[in-house]
Amino acid sequence: MSDILYRNRYRIPSTRLSGWDYGRGGIYCVTICTQDRICWLGEVVEGTMSLSDLGEIVAEEWLEMARRRPHVELDAWVVMPNHLHGILCLQPPRLDERPRPLGEAVGHFKGACSERIWASGRREFAWQPRFFDQIIRNDETLLRFRKYIQENPLRWEKDRHHPRNLSNLPPRRPPTVETPRGASPPEAATPPNSADSPREPDISDSQAAVDRTAGNCRIDHR
Repeated sequence: MSDILYRNRYRIPSTRLSGWDYGRGGIYCVTICTQDRICWLGEVVEGTMSLSDLGEIVAEEWLEMARRRPHVELDAWVVMPNHLHGILCLQPPRLDERPRPLGEAVGHFKGACSERIWASGRREFAWQPRFFDQIIRNDETLLRFRKYIQENPLRWEKDRHHPRNLSNLPPRRPPTVETPRGASPPEAATPPNSADSPREPDISDSQAAVDRTAGNCRIDHR
């Protein structure tokens, strides 16, 4: 995707689907990555995801997102070493409600994670500014993404997000030096409604360690 010059500044165009109303509800598979794909969130051991302390925070906040927002339901999801995959079901707003777009829910989730992680002393942690979403329009696609998410840890070595498989980034581990306790974390700045990659996940990539709510979404065939 090429950069566009706008008002003498280069920007990357949004990869949101043009013409799609993200505020009307729907079912989406989202991928949210850490900055530079650093493996902050844990490791995969013999096909099982073992969460780090930071990974536990991410898992807790993913569940909390649905608790705080009645219009958001969770389906299959998994926290991986440097990213998260999850299926989100957004209920359409009522006539007297404002639109609640996908990017708003994801942006608040990322901000809540960052705030807790920074407060723990890991101020080096950062999310990639964008996230990737795939609109799920039918049962076949829903089942396909559920399978992809559930099998993700089993095929971590072949996953394109694995540090060894990233051609444009050097393999990196989380820094070992922590900010002293009591230091103030920087303000969260998570731009909503953005994207990680224009590509759909490869279903050949790949039981979800924290997949506790699979099967909630239903396709409306009306």
